[in-house]
Amino acid sequence: MEIQTNHASSLSSVDRSKFVCFGQGRSKDIPQKLVHEAFSKIAAENPSAVAVEHDGQQITYQELDLASTNLCRKLISLGLYPRNRVVLLVQRSIPMIVAIFAVLKSGCQYVPMDGGVASDTALAHVLSEAEPPIILCLDRYSQRARQFALPETRVLSLEDSWTTSTDFDVESGRIVAVDPDDGTYVIYTSGTSSLQPQSHIIG
Repeated sequence: MEIQTNHASSLSSVDRSKFVCFGQGRSKDIPQKLVHEAFSKIAAENPSAVAVEHDGQQITYQELDLASTNLCRKLISLGLYPRNRVVLLVQRSIPMIVAIFAVLKSGCQYVPMDGGVASDTALAHVLSEAEPPIILCLDRYSQRARQFALPETRVLSLEDSWTTSTDFDVESGRIVAVDPDDGTYVIYTSGTSSLQPQSHIIG
């Protein structure tokens, strides 16, 4: 039995042309070219609205924007530079969302890994390939992160009090220049990676 994996290839040339044309939709200019800038704009317009709800906990747009900015500044103060890769060893949680926006605001790419699913082999492979200067993780995955981290990699818990610190030097508060063509995240699947450009905002 043959399984057709590419449905578009079975279409006629006319239908393929229509598929491409109508599948793209109308193009529209957007005021923000970066994901985190679009988020911060919404946060400013709806500060008290609930942005994330998980396991009975909530965080508003304003709180999420502030928390991610604080974490971004902390990461920069530790030497993180634009286009570095930051591994997130997490599971679905509010700290995970804070970490994602913090990494984007720092001009870097996050490498998401599910700490409850990723095998030791996968974790060791990704950390070796990505060479992250920093790993952000939940408390329960700190030991695993340190076990497989490179010697020069810092392992930081997203549940430590420093994530909400506002005591930063002037240099750590600098604005990070991010280009729309810079990467946002890297996903490793079966030993390969996929880099997504930050030129498109979804949602």
